[in-house]
Amino acid sequence: PLILWPHGPNVLANGRFARGLEGCAISGGGELAWTNVDRGVKGVWKSPVLSNAGRPGANATLSFTLDRYDARGRETLVPGDKFLFSMLVRTADFAKDSAYLVRMQADDQPPTPLLASAEETQPTLACPEGFQRVGGSPVMIPPGLQRRLTLHIGLNGPGRLTLQDVQL
Repeated sequence: PLILWPHGPNVLANGRFARGLEGCAISGGGELAWTNVDRGVKGVWKSPVLSNAGRPGANATLSFTLDRYDARGRETLVPGDKFLFSMLVRTADFAKDSAYLVRMQADDQPPTPLLASAEETQPTLACPEGFQRVGGSPVMIPPGLQRRLTLHIGLNGPGRLTLQDVQL
């Protein structure tokens, strides 16, 4: 049987951005802003917003880097293990050449694409804030992983990408 969540808790310690950008880095020449989103019974969540507005050639990217071993020396990312990757996204003001993408990178190896989309999200009855759950399963930890795994969430082209609840 396929196990979608073999390690129990989310291995991304700050995937809900409760501690700002702790454990994350921004790159690519775009902008990062913050917005508060009222999630009803879940409360108000502070969410990062990536944008490339007015910056030709910018590719705003938010990256999470995870160590293979935790501070006590326990292996938290086992090469070959399978995980569920998911996140809530809200997109706005996309142009015909805009898209968001997620890539995974083991150590200094070339990044591997996990997903890409050029669609703008729309409010629904289930998600009136306009977020959409996206992701993939199973996502395999690269067999050649030695020290660290990096997830890159990027926005190419004009528009805004708001993130919440990033899980691996």
